[in-house]
Order: sequence, then structure tokens, then C-alpha cells
Amino acid sequence: MTILPVGVMLKIKKDFRNAQGVIKTPDIPKGDNMNIRYSYKGTEFLLWENKPQGESPFFEVRGLISFSEEIVVPSTVNSYEVRSLSFSQERSDSKDSEYKHSYFGVRRLTLPSAIRIHSLYNINFPDLEELCFTDGTGAYSFADGMLYDNEGKRLVLTFNRGMQSGELRIPSVVRRIGSNAFRESSVPKITFSYPGIEVEGNPFEGSEWYENHRQAGENIIIGDMFFRYLSSEELTLDPTIKRINTDCFRYGCPDHLITHFIPSDQIINALDRGGCRKLTITSDCAIPWDSLRKWNCLKEIRLPAHSVYCDKEGIVFDKERDELIFYPAGRTDEEYTIPEDTVSIGCKSFMGQKHLIRVTLCSNVSRIRPGAFSNCSSLKYISLENSIIKELPDSGIFQESGVFEGCTSLKEIVFPKTLRRIGNRSFRNTGLQGELVLNEGIESIGMYAFSDTALTQISLSKTIKHISPGAFCMLGSTDHLTVSVYEGSTYGLFEALEYVPFGLAPSYAQVIWQSVDIRFLDQKGTVKEIMHIPQHLTRGFEKILEIAITECKLDRKLYLECFDGISNKKEKTEFALKILKENGDTDCKCEVFVKQSSLEIAEGFITDGKEEELINFLKGGYMEPDEMRSVLKTCNEKEMGQASAYILHFLSKNRSDMTVGLSL
Repeated sequence: MTILPVGVMLKIKKDFRNAQGVIKTPDIPKGDNMNIRYSYKGTEFLLWENKPQGESPFFEVRGLISFSEEIVVPSTVNSYEVRSLSFSQERSDSKDSEYKHSYFGVRRLTLPSAIRIHSLYNINFPDLEELCFTDGTGAYSFADGMLYDNEGKRLVLTFNRGMQSGELRIPSVVRRIGSNAFRESSVPKITFSYPGIEVEGNPFEGSEWYENHRQAGENIIIGDMFFRYLSSEELTLDPTIKRINTDCFRYGCPDHLITHFIPSDQIINALDRGGCRKLTITSDCAIPWDSLRKWNCLKEIRLPAHSVYCDKEGIVFDKERDELIFYPAGRTDEEYTIPEDTVSIGCKSFMGQKHLIRVTLCSNVSRIRPGAFSNCSSLKYISLENSIIKELPDSGIFQESGVFEGCTSLKEIVFPKTLRRIGNRSFRNTGLQGELVLNEGIESIGMYAFSDTALTQISLSKTIKHISPGAFCMLGSTDHLTVSVYEGSTYGLFEALEYVPFGLAPSYAQVIWQSVDIRFLDQKGTVKEIMHIPQHLTRGFEKILEIAITECKLDRKLYLECFDGISNKKEKTEFALKILKENGDTDCKCEVFVKQSSLEIAEGFITDGKEEELINFLKGGYMEPDEMRSVLKTCNEKEMGQASAYILHFLSKNRSDMTVGLSL
């Protein structure tokens, strides 16, 4: 016996020759692992020395360099076990390969019983008639040209020459077909005795049996499993078929599937990728609507024999046709009017629809279930005006979204006069923007109902009795929000505006403050008070604001205590100026702050080019004459003529008043 590293052998021999031609020796790989050549009982093997970390080193048979009709694989080499067999599946006539992987003329192969077969293909030993093991007690068995696991339940491989018949019947004891079992085999006919047999991967690639089916355009059925779709645009599954292989539609997909059962999610994904657009269900089976909602190209469903559901032009209703259950995601209509006899819009019935732009409800609709229109990304307009809906329901603990949540294109909503409640998350993360007017009759608004939108004005009706936390929080692109509310209808308003947004822990509440003006109206709609909620309010001061409106009107004295908690100087200035402008308060904290900061405030208006705001500020009388003179110089440099003229007039008048006082 001889064992040498590949590099050493290169120095001794230029090449090895057999019936197939020249075999070149690969280079020694980097690291501890390496290829070696090893001669044993007339065969020269190409071995891979593997030294896995934490395990005993072992050899793996990778190929043959020279061989005869009978090959015996050694159980050990240089005290290391020969633990695995791993051949390449490349064809022997491959032009791109330097090495040959088909060993013609080998009739008998003997393996150690402890070996594991990782990769072995029919093309490796096309003339093999017998495969044996040294003591017959290993992990495999061989009979009639077929290699099994030791229990005979898994068919590992078949060898052409070992199978003498043109028809092969797989025994009923075999429950699984290995991923390489029939590759390149020449048997024209195969039958499977056990109907529930499992198939790993694609074991029939390149086999004569598979090619005969493919050329004839015949679909392949193995036991009670539909294995491969190869034929017509319309596929009808026979009642004997109970399963569909995961790769069934890998090389083709029907436009219309007629089935007595609903395929698995994995098969639905394959049908979606393949472009299957129509589904007909011929039995009374349970229908997993959540799975079908992921079928993005599905345009219509037909239910000719179902006892619970029916279809109307491919859209699913309950049997009485009073509830719309499922609107397929692949329908491309831009407008849809709910049929007149419809009473209810089902849970998630339109969820994820990407084509609808406008939906109109009929006058009989009295109920919309959770998530009905959620994530309809193209929906711009929904008319509920003619319906008799009393409530948009809460999203619920087990529902993923509110009725219209995620409709990012939704710009307009018309509420019915019958509406009394807007449920949790109903319009969260929608495209609503600008002004929202809630009509009379609406009594309550749920958590996060309008959060993450671009609304700038919200007018609440007199009938509002309760607003839940987060209803108007974190309004997406809104820099400032104005809310008009009638006195006596403010319960929960503060938490609705400044609550921790969905998904954030309370410890991060300080990051979600937004600038809000609350306009308190009397019963005639006249503004009585305005409450400004600063964005940069120190944590803890929000309690003052909350208490200030708990009596359904503004406690002004308590409210102004929050002034000390505004951490941003610019916002603090804006807050003080608003308070002084709206109420003319004197001797309050705001006035003291403005007088102390008057020069800085005036220069800020000049820097921003706000001449009109500057003049209005100067008219407030917060600045001393010396400060006015300093501002005059800056106004002249910035060419603010009107502001300069006002300051000159003020200084001239102030000088005249001083002269009159002295003469007296």
C-alpha cells in the first residue's frame, strides 16, 4: 500500500492513465485539510483528509484515479476511518470539467459497513451490477439494483445495470424517495406501491421515466401526491390526490387551478409566483382566507359546491349573500360598489388590495368588521355616507389592524350620520391630511384611531363623550396640530394627543411630544380659550397640562405653570408671545420673560426676515429706548425700511414726551 500527499505524487509521476484518458491531480488546498492519492487492492482513490474541529480526523472518498471491474473501499487509511463517500454528479462528457466522474466498467463495489453516502449518483457507476458491504450490518442494504437504508424505508439510489426489468415497482415498505434516487436512470416505467410515499427534492432529474412524461406533456403523479405540473393551462386535481409537492410548479404553473382541497401556504406562494389567476374549489372544505390573501395575482374564486360560501363574479360572499367575505388581491378594477343586498363587510375582506381606488357602500350595509380595508395601498376615497353603520370596530387583541389602517393613499372619508364610534386604529397610518371634521352623532374615538397621519386640524363635534389614549398622537408629517373642542367634550383629550404611541414603552414618552393648539369653544362655536401644548416640555410638567383640562374647560392659572418646563428657548419665546397676544396678560411669567429677552427676540425676527412680526412685537412695548436704537441700526443694515421708520417715530415721540415732562 502507498500513501502520499498529492504534491509528492506530482514529482514522481506526470500523470495517470486509464481507459477514460488523462487524470490531472488537484493542488494541495490551504489549511490542515488536503487531497491525497491512495492505492488499495488495485484501485487508486482520491481521498479528502478532513480534520473537523473537536472531532476525530477522517477520510472521504472523492473520486477514482485508476480502477478495475471490482472496487473495494478501505475502512481505514493511515489509522483514520474512511467515513464518507462523496462523488460529483457532473456528467462524464462535460467539456468544462478537468476530471472524469463516470467510471465505466465497474461491476462490483464493496463499501465499509460504517460508511455514510453523502453523494453518489447513477452516472458515477453506469455499469454497476452489485453493491455490497464488508459485514452486512451497516446503514444500507442493496437488492435488485436498488440501494436502501438499513430498514428499507428510504430508497437511496438505483443503478441501471443492476435493474434487469424495463418496469420498476417500488415496494410498499419504501416510504421515502431519496433526492438522487433515479437521476440518470434508464427505467422507462416506475410505479409506487405505497400511496403516501414522500419525495425528497427532485430525484427524477435526467431519468428516462421523467423525460418520457415531459416529452408527452403528462403531469406526474406519485402515489396520492401531485409531483410535477407539465401540461395544460387548466389543471384539475383528481379526487385521489391529497398532496402537492413543494416543487410541483417549479417548471410550469396553470392559469386556472381546480381543486377539492386548499394547497399549503408554500404551494400558494408557488402558484402566486407562477401567475395562477383563478381558483375553483369543488368540495365543501375549510378555506384558510388568511393564506389566500397572500395570493397577490389571484383574480377570482369559484365555489360551485360549497355549503357555507358562494361567489359572485369571482368575489366571495356567505351563502345568504348578505356578507362580503373575500375580495381577491389580484383584481385590477379601480372602483367597486358593494352590491345592494350586502349587509356586512367581512373581517379583512379587502385586506392588502393594491388596485382599488374608490369603494362605495350601499344603503343596506350596517356593519364593517375589523381590518376590512386595511393596507389597501391605492384606496383614495371611501364613501360610507349612504350606509347605516353605527360603529367602526376596534382592531381587537388578535386582529392585526384597524378597519382602514395602512391605507396610505386614503385622502377623503365621508362618514354616515348613523356613526357613533370610531374604533381603535381605524385610520392609523393612512393618507389623511389637512382638516378633519367629525360630524354630529359621533360619541367616542378609540386608541390610535388617527395616529400617524398628516392631519393639521381636527374639529370635534359636540356629541363627543370620550377620546381614548393616543387617538391623535404622532401625526406623521405634521409640525403643528390644531384641535377644536367644545367645553364639556374634552374627556381624555390630553392623553389622546400626548400618549405613548403604538409600540413604544412608556419610558420613551418624552420623544413623542408634538406642538398642539387646543381651541375651547362655547356651545355657539365661539373660541373662548386657547391652550398651547409645547413640543419641548420637560418630563413631569405634562401633569400640569393634564390637570388643567380635567374639568372640561381650561384652568388658565394652573395651565401657565407649565411655562417653566419648556426646555427649548425658541419655543418658549413663541409660547410667551402667543399668550401675551391672545390675552394681554401683564405681570405674568410670560411678560417678564419677553421683556428680559426682548432684544434677542427682535434680532431673531430680523435674522429670519420677518419684518411684519418684528413691527408687531415692537408695538407691544417690551423694549427700552436703548434697545430700540440697537435694533434700528440692524434694521438699516438689513434694509427693513418700515421697521426703521416705526423705531424712529417711537424714539422721536419718546424724546418729545421727555421734553414735555421736563418743561412742566
